[in-house]
Amino acid sequence: VDALMGGTRAMRKAGKKFLPQWPKEEGDAYSARLNTSTLLPALSETVQNMTGRVFADPITLTEDVPGQIKEMAEDFDLQGNNLQVWAQSFFSGGLSHGLFHVLVDHPKAEGIKTKAEEKSAGVRPYAVVIKPGQVLGWRSANKGGKQVLTQFRYMERVEADDGEFGTKSVDQIRVLVPGGWSTYIEVDDGKGGKSWQKND
Repeated sequence: VDALMGGTRAMRKAGKKFLPQWPKEEGDAYSARLNTSTLLPALSETVQNMTGRVFADPITLTEDVPGQIKEMAEDFDLQGNNLQVWAQSFFSGGLSHGLFHVLVDHPKAEGIKTKAEEKSAGVRPYAVVIKPGQVLGWRSANKGGKQVLTQFRYMERVEADDGEFGTKSVDQIRVLVPGGWSTYIEVDDGKGGKSWQKND
């Protein structure tokens, strides 16, 4: 689905995964065929058109919606996206992939004791989209006759220090459990391999 949504460029980047090389086809002939192959954007255009229909009218918050929620809707993910933009992106992803996840997170609020301090520091819940490809797994348990989620694991990209002045993007696994979370980063194990080390 990612390649279909990414169009011709994504299909070409996937190479032999979706465009196999014939048994007697030379490498340069295959490259030429790959670089002239195109992908009809039927899926991406359909998703775009259907999303446009759903969000043809802007999201309207009624009078009975609390002021705090209205304020949050102006920057729903703390990345500058209002509820309209965020919901459109989320719906589009769900429509194309069939499943999307949202984590409602909250920044650390050490030393903050009152609502006024919280508002002044800009500390409040925000939405994080977790795409299907990021999900690594989960656990559930039977509690009182109901299946309850006990752990959720997903991959994310974070910035890490690189040398004295630089930064780089690295993969990090985040593990969520009721009432807590932990993170793991990939490190060299000293034997030429890699392992995951707890990071918090």
